[in-house]
Amino acid sequence: MRKLSQSINEDIYLLGGWAVHYVVNNNFQQVRKREYIGSRDIDIGFHFETEWAREIIKTCSYTNCISQLEILGFQWLGFRLYKDFDYETLEELSSEESENKLPYEMVRMYIDPIVDKIHDDFEEICGYNPIDEPLLSLGFQNNWFVTHREFDNIKVTMPHLLLAMKMNSVLNRNKEDKRVKDICDIFALMWHSTESFDDIKLRFRMIYNQKKADNIISKFKIEDITQVSNVLGITTNEIRTVFLDFSR
Repeated sequence: MRKLSQSINEDIYLLGGWAVHYVVNNNFQQVRKREYIGSRDIDIGFHFETEWAREIIKTCSYTNCISQLEILGFQWLGFRLYKDFDYETLEELSSEESENKLPYEMVRMYIDPIVDKIHDDFEEICGYNPIDEPLLSLGFQNNWFVTHREFDNIKVTMPHLLLAMKMNSVLNRNKEDKRVKDICDIFALMWHSTESFDDIKLRFRMIYNQKKADNIISKFKIEDITQVSNVLGITTNEIRTVFLDFSR
């Protein structure tokens, strides 16, 4: 993250798993005596206006940031960018070096660009449609980002907005490990974030339908909670209690 911050000459609006890590890690470490889990992907948010002219899209922060990532050696795979690293040394690999290595000899870093609105001309200009998260609009409208103390240009999404985004994504996960990671993040945001439990619950309810949230939480399976317990080293009773209290 530090190298990415130093290399990108744009403000980076961080969301997803790494944003959760930065939001909860200090409190999690104090209570649990270990670091909170990270993420395999880096999610970066971008603002768009539907009425922007094509000339603006071609020079906006999204376009500039993507250009800089491509210069850094990131390649496209569908709607996301990636770069390979050596598993043992963590040194960057060129395309040619990646082709000569087996999958287990490499670590692949993904960057997912996420927009708050999809411009009508986006696909024609960029060649694909991006991931969109409409809740991200609230972040840009209300400046619900906090500059991370270690990185001048990384803006971390505030906890209640991160929690709302995680609620949107958790039940749509096709892969079990992704769903479990989302539930880990939901628990950590409720219980270990920079906002108190009561404050995050109040702010969350201002932007998200509580009945919808309660319905989502009710669909977490026993097997999911058990896996979250194993990943975080926290009892299933504590996890269930936090979820129940959040719904009251």
